[in-house]
Amino acid sequence: MSASSLPFDAPTALPALDWRGGRVHPATHLVRAAWLIFALALAIKTLISPEKHTTFPLFHQGSLNWAAGVDPYAASQFEYRYSPVFTVAFTPFSMLPVAWGGVVWSLANIALLWYALVRFQREVIANHWNERTRAIFLALALAVSVRSFWAAQCNTLITALACLAACEIAGKKFSRAALWLAIPVYIKVWPIAFALLLLACWPKRLILPFVGWCLLIGGLPFLAQTPEFVWQQYSQFFEGLTGPMQVRHIYRDAWTIWEFVAPPVPERTYKLVQLGTAGLTLLFSLWHAFRQTDVRAALLTILCGWSVWQLVFGPGSERNTFCVIAPLIAWGLLSALESRRGAWLMSTGALLVLLFSFGLLERKLERVLPGTQLALPIGVLLCGAWLVIYARPGQFSRLLEPSRLTSAE
Repeated sequence: MSASSLPFDAPTALPALDWRGGRVHPATHLVRAAWLIFALALAIKTLISPEKHTTFPLFHQGSLNWAAGVDPYAASQFEYRYSPVFTVAFTPFSMLPVAWGGVVWSLANIALLWYALVRFQREVIANHWNERTRAIFLALALAVSVRSFWAAQCNTLITALACLAACEIAGKKFSRAALWLAIPVYIKVWPIAFALLLLACWPKRLILPFVGWCLLIGGLPFLAQTPEFVWQQYSQFFEGLTGPMQVRHIYRDAWTIWEFVAPPVPERTYKLVQLGTAGLTLLFSLWHAFRQTDVRAALLTILCGWSVWQLVFGPGSERNTFCVIAPLIAWGLLSALESRRGAWLMSTGALLVLLFSFGLLERKLERVLPGTQLALPIGVLLCGAWLVIYARPGQFSRLLEPSRLTSAE
């Protein structure tokens, strides 16, 4: 695998989207305005209604309980399933009132995802796109992420860190990449799947720094509480992970499809399906890592492949989780339309995800159209099918060829 003969010059790939001076395309102004207006709307919503349709009060109270020496897993009115590291790291936000803490938390997540996506464009995605197309990429990514932002979820943070990890590997900064891979594991455990895929593809460069960062980060709570209390909290945390399954009605994944087509779903069989598809995702990642001539193409397809598996077969795929597919939706839809390769497949999948990720349309249609809860996982499966068919090694370069859409400003 070689990083030579790259299709773009990384340092000059996105000057306009980096908020620097100079001539800026109107589309860039529009996408900046869209992100800023959304950030303002979210801040106002949080100030007016800081405890409705948001998970922030759960994070806030969990961190306060920890500081007071109270078990957040037992004291929470709702199930608190976040690690001791996340609970301690949330302290700066919990020191603020709920409303203002929610505003700072939401704006920080918006800023981080913007930064990560701009870097992801510059350092992982090829630079044949013009400025207008790059702005559309950011607009599409925002549209997919709105639901998670609105609920003050931490899934956009995970998406941003995954993109940053890919950027660091593309730049051969493996220790920093390992850090960005280790942090999400202590937010929600399921991002470890993405870390394991990259560790399997770059074992000599990633395994040791990843283990080191995990040990270092995992020890941070011991600086904030007594060892006995911290061990107890880790025990409670892991018990929550291995305990009974959460209420399934909020999930939208392969289980949802199976349950609709042929109920009931045998839990043991479903777990075997999860493991089997995880193995196929690993083979898909290794295939791209060793067959792609450009490391950036491999990173792009591995990240997108993981997001498909995570949402369809991984644990906890509710609507707020679907922001992890934002890079695939944004890059895949633009690439499919411009290369005219599988445009109908990718467009259908992207449209289903964009329309049904909010939940409103599903609630309106489910009264007259049974099976609307299948729209999200089917949409993700269609995006995954496009990735497998049209982004395979040997065909990937055809997605990077400039088209009339990207050559005209």
